[in-house]
Amino acid sequence: MIVFRVRILQIATKVPYPLKDGSRVGIFNLTKQYLKHGGEVHFAAPVDDEIVDPRFTSMVSFTPLPKIKGYSVAGGIRNLFGSLPYNMERYFDRSGLDKLREVYRKGSFDFIHIDHLHMAPYGLELKKEYGAKVVLREHNFESDIMGRVSEHIDNPFVSMYAGLQHSRMLKFESGILSKVDLVLPISGIDEKKMSGLVPGMKSIVVPAGVDFEKFVTSSSSEPNRVLFLSSFDWLPNIDSFRYYMKKILPRLRAIAPHITTIIAGKATDKLASSEIGEGCEVVGYIDDFNRFASMASIAVIPLRIGSGIRIKLLELMALGMAVVSTSVGAEGIDIEDGKHLLLADSAEEFAEKIFYLSKSPDVVRELGKNARKLVSEKYTWESVGNKLIDACRTIL
Repeated sequence: MIVFRVRILQIATKVPYPLKDGSRVGIFNLTKQYLKHGGEVHFAAPVDDEIVDPRFTSMVSFTPLPKIKGYSVAGGIRNLFGSLPYNMERYFDRSGLDKLREVYRKGSFDFIHIDHLHMAPYGLELKKEYGAKVVLREHNFESDIMGRVSEHIDNPFVSMYAGLQHSRMLKFESGILSKVDLVLPISGIDEKKMSGLVPGMKSIVVPAGVDFEKFVTSSSSEPNRVLFLSSFDWLPNIDSFRYYMKKILPRLRAIAPHITTIIAGKATDKLASSEIGEGCEVVGYIDDFNRFASMASIAVIPLRIGSGIRIKLLELMALGMAVVSTSVGAEGIDIEDGKHLLLADSAEEFAEKIFYLSKSPDVVRELGKNARKLVSEKYTWESVGNKLIDACRTIL
C-alpha cells in the first residue's frame, strides 16, 4: 500500500455519513482512502440542524459550514439579475469562508481537496490568500447536466431558464477549472469534455468504486420483478422516474402486464402517488443494499440527465444484477452493451429489453456474471484509492 502522510483540508457539499446516496458514498470513500494511506483529514461541509454522525467525526476533525440556501421562486428570479449559476451561488457564505480561513491558518495543510464544483469558490479564496494548493474532485461535469436539463424538461419556462443557467455554468465551471492545481474527473468522458472547455487544464481521471467484498451475488430467481433504485430528491433522478412512468412503463405493461416494478431508494415519500403507475410496488429506503439481491435479478436505470459515474450502477453490477440502462445512465463506465448490461435509448426499446430479460434467465445470469467481474477488476475502492494518491502526489 502507498503511504501518503499528508494533512488535507477536505471541503464537501455535505456530510457523507450515513451513506444514504451515491454522492455521499463517493465523498466518504475518498476520505476513507486518504486516511487508509496515512493522511490526516480535516473535513468541512454545510450542516443543517441535524447532529453529525459521530461515526464520521470520530474519523476526522470537523468544521460545520452554514447550511445551503434553499431553492425558491424569489431566489430564482433574483438570480436572473446576477451572473452566477443559481445552483452555485446557494453554497457560498462569507461566514463559512471566515471559518475556513481560521482552520487553514492553524492547520499546516499540504493541500485542499474540494468535492463538487459548488464548493470550489472556498478553495480558490484560500488559494488566493494563502497560496494553498487546490485539488477539485469533479463528481459530475456540471455544465453537461444543466445542458441536458434544458433539453429534456417539458416545461418551456423551466427549459428556457435552464438554458440560461447552462450558459452561466459553462463560464463559471471553465473559470474554476482553469485556476485549480489539479482536476480529478470521475470519467474519461468527463475529462474530454472539460479539456475541450479548458485546454491545458491539469487533470487525472480517478473513477468511483465499490467495496466489492461487501456485495453478495443476486439470489433472486423471480423474472417478473424489476428493481428501480434511485434517490428521488435530485432533479435528474426525478426526470428519470417520470420518463419511466410516462413513457416506458405503459409500453412494458402493454407487452408484459405481469411484470412488477419495485421502486426503492431515498425520498420515495416525495413521489406523488398520482405519478406512480400500475404494477409498481414502493418499498422505500433500505439500508442494507444486499437485500435488493433477493428482490429481483433485473434492474433499470432510465436516466436522461446526468454526468460522471452512477455509483448505484456499479453497486447493482457488483450484486450481479442484469441491468437495462440508457447510454447516459451507463456513461463513464467501461461497459460493453450486450456483455455487461443492455443499453436502450428509446422508451420502446427499453420496455422490450426488460421483457426480453424476463424471458431469458440464462442471459440474466451471464450479464450479471460479466458485470460483477468488471467491477471486481476495475472499480473497487482499493484500486481507486491508489489512483487518488498517485494523482495528488503530482502537485506536492
